[in-house]
Amino acid sequence: MKFFKRFRSVYYRLILSYVILILCATMLTSFILFRYFSSNFNRQIEKVNQKMLHQLSNSISYHIVDRVEGVAQEITIEHAKNSDLLYLFNYPLEGNHIKISLVYRYLQNIVVMYPDVIDSIQVYYKEKEMLISSKMGIVFLQDKPERAQMYLDWLPEVESQSENMIWIDTRPISTDYQSEYKDIITLVKGHPYSYQGMKAKGYVTINVKQEAFYSIIQQEEESLGEVILINSKGHILSHSSKEKLYQPLDTEDYIRNILDSGEGQGNFIQEVNGIKSMISFVTVEGKTWKMINITPIDEFYKQSEPIAQMIWGISIIVILLGIVYSRVSSMKIYKPLQSIVERRKNLSLGLLGEKESIQNEYQIINQFIDDLSIKVDQLETTLQYNLPLIKYNLVHSLFYNHITSTEVLAERLRILGHHFKHPYFYCVVFQLQEEQMFHMTEENSQFMKYNIIEYIESMNTQDTFHMAIPLSEYQTGVIINTSHKYDNKVVDQGMKVITYLFSNFMVTGVLAISRIISDPLQIHIAFKEVVHILEYQYFMPTCQVLRVEDAIETKNLDEEIPEWIYEKFLEGLNLQKIDQIEEVLTAFQEQCKLRVYHIEYCHQQVLRVMNIFSQYMKGLNYNTKEILGVDLNEQLKQINNIIQFKEWILLLSTKTFQYIQEKSASHTSDSIQWVEGYIKDNLHADLSLQYVADMISLTPHYFSKLFKDETGVNFIDFITEERMKKARELLTTTNMNIDQIAEKVGFTSSSYFIRRFKRQYGLTPGQYKQQIVEKNRSLEE
Repeated sequence: MKFFKRFRSVYYRLILSYVILILCATMLTSFILFRYFSSNFNRQIEKVNQKMLHQLSNSISYHIVDRVEGVAQEITIEHAKNSDLLYLFNYPLEGNHIKISLVYRYLQNIVVMYPDVIDSIQVYYKEKEMLISSKMGIVFLQDKPERAQMYLDWLPEVESQSENMIWIDTRPISTDYQSEYKDIITLVKGHPYSYQGMKAKGYVTINVKQEAFYSIIQQEEESLGEVILINSKGHILSHSSKEKLYQPLDTEDYIRNILDSGEGQGNFIQEVNGIKSMISFVTVEGKTWKMINITPIDEFYKQSEPIAQMIWGISIIVILLGIVYSRVSSMKIYKPLQSIVERRKNLSLGLLGEKESIQNEYQIINQFIDDLSIKVDQLETTLQYNLPLIKYNLVHSLFYNHITSTEVLAERLRILGHHFKHPYFYCVVFQLQEEQMFHMTEENSQFMKYNIIEYIESMNTQDTFHMAIPLSEYQTGVIINTSHKYDNKVVDQGMKVITYLFSNFMVTGVLAISRIISDPLQIHIAFKEVVHILEYQYFMPTCQVLRVEDAIETKNLDEEIPEWIYEKFLEGLNLQKIDQIEEVLTAFQEQCKLRVYHIEYCHQQVLRVMNIFSQYMKGLNYNTKEILGVDLNEQLKQINNIIQFKEWILLLSTKTFQYIQEKSASHTSDSIQWVEGYIKDNLHADLSLQYVADMISLTPHYFSKLFKDETGVNFIDFITEERMKKARELLTTTNMNIDQIAEKVGFTSSSYFIRRFKRQYGLTPGQYKQQIVEKNRSLEE
């Protein structure tokens, strides 16, 4: 009993705790180390085994498969050496005995080149029912079914396949007249190359010695154990043990597992013939064959046994050292407490007795636990201070699709003390006017930003929950979880925020609202839609609420802004009609506001309008900066909406027209005088308003106005008056007839000339001339 009483003391309990802890830690560590090192070591063994299996597979592929298939290709592809062989496929045998002999020698020469691999080569001419063999020479099979059965045992399988080159399973066959049976694997290749199965004219068969496979496998048998080469059907092609060469394996579970796995390599543990074994396999390169290695599991992993022995030995040593260490360490831990514990015992000895005083040693430790609880409270306080940052990360992650599972979302909401209890969600973005924010101080800007968030989240009710974060200096993003299926209430709350902004900070803004969604993990999609709809603010600057529901999906629309708008705009520039330009720009603005065009298309059309104006300026041969004093492209970047764009274009047009008029006024008088002289000298020519205006590089409308302002006479009236004067002169001074005079003064029709002349002077040209003649005659008398 006295021994057990010791454990009421902190000191002895510390020792006991240390011992138990060391025992548990050592045992657990030993177990983990054993599992870790043995599993790693075993994996290395498996990798080495796989690598050796790969080497064996590659060796068979290189030394046998590739060689034999290369020989088959050489025999069937036309070249000088095998021309006789291929010739007999297409021509009769009569008269070609020499060619047959040459084919026989050709086949023998190939076999001599690969004596360790190839047993014999045969060419079967199907139409002639003839076989040329490197061993037996020529064999006629017509009317000899027993020979056909013996030498063409592979034919039914080949003709049922669609491949041109087929490997036939290992089987005992006789390849010469001595009836000596050998284990042979046969490669059959059809001729021509493009023909398969029954369509082929004949076949080349290469009988490969099973000994070739066996000799390669035997080189690795000591390292690998039992090795099997099987085809895609599970039939044995070669085996490290000759006695098991024809053992049926296709029904074995481990064979079916390998074939059904569809993997190129792997390993697994399974019982084979009642023995738990490690089964490894790889696929022969370029083939569906599998190279399989079967090794009893005890033998496979026997190299890892020393590791286990070493770890357990180390564990025992560590436990012994740990027991010694536990006593020393416990004393070091207990010493700082000993004076406090002893003092406490002495204080309580007179009141509680020795027994109670010993039990009350642990109250000192409880005091330490109380202190720790205070620290935990402090940590919780720190967490509360950081809740805004945690909330920001949560909302930001939902906006940008960084949360992909409901479990993670629920855990983050739990930290915040929230949960999404309502079925519907909206994504809302408030965008403030940048021009108004630009004049704010940084302090006021930050205060307003977080005051907005506080105001939005103060609108939480039983059926609506808000989470808001700043997205940028001008944008605030909000996730709304609500029980309302329609967004009317969301719009009302958003307008309250906009009103609050204006009344408290004199700042206006735009509210963009997403479509309703029911899955919080889809909020990032709603956020993208809201960001996209905000781009329409450029074309609807007076609109305070933008709803994704109202926006028409325009990605597949073919509608275009009417061409007449651009034509009228250019016409207004050419005619210098500022009213027409304003009317056209207003129509352009209204077209963009319809939202039946893709937003990128609308921006392209804004650039098109700008380009028309730029081209007009280039056509005037004036320096843009000289007229406007700005770079158009740089100033266009500062335009925030379509209204500003319209006013800007109107301002540019007004300045341009004023500049043109001021530039033209200085030489207007000279130009008009020159035109008057030109008209008088060329009354017979084309004197249309367009023609004359083009000559002095003015628009017809502007030239007509200048001409009347300068002369006081309409341009057409001036030309008519000068033509009538000239006609009177010609009637008085020349003997030209009426037709000649009409043509001389620019009239294409004599009758029209006569009407105009009579309207001007009250007489026809003939009457006028007669009057002049009579007057001259009376003067002479």
